[in-house]
Amino acid sequence: VQETSVSAELNRKMVLAKLECEQMWRSARKDNDWKSFAPSLQKVLDLTRETLQSLGRKLNLAPYDAALDLYSPGLNSKTVETLFK
Repeated sequence: VQETSVSAELNRKMVLAKLECEQMWRSARKDNDWKSFAPSLQKVLDLTRETLQSLGRKLNLAPYDAALDLYSPGLNSKTVETLFK
């Protein structure tokens, strides 16, 4: 389901943004210039949110629950909330 929940175009944008972001991070790290890295990171974060919204719609989950499901299938925000109480 995860593979078909995100459009090919969104997936392409994400791949390109991550590649660009990593290159910017390498340069920023070397030059200690984190301000120049921020826009690339923001783009990845925005596309990640968009991806999770798409995945959430397909799985009938909130975006945060869709993110949890990627790494810990079956875990949801209700369980996480209970654990942290």
